[in-house]
Amino acid sequence: MRIIHAQDDPFMCRDVIPQQPLPTNIRYDLSATGGHVGFINGSLLKPQFWLEHTVPMWFQQQLQR
Repeated sequence: MRIIHAQDDPFMCRDVIPQQPLPTNIRYDLSATGGHVGFINGSLLKPQFWLEHTVPMWFQQQLQR
């Protein structure tokens, strides 16, 4: 399982960030920025979508196992 969270998410405040270690079957990715399900970097003319990079990287890691 994977949890994706941004520190600047207006709906999920910092209080929901886990303070205890999570089980090994849960991967928690905390990004400094991203807002609420946005995760867009880059510029207005050349946006970079976080999910478009992260999902293929995850599949590549799974295939290498």
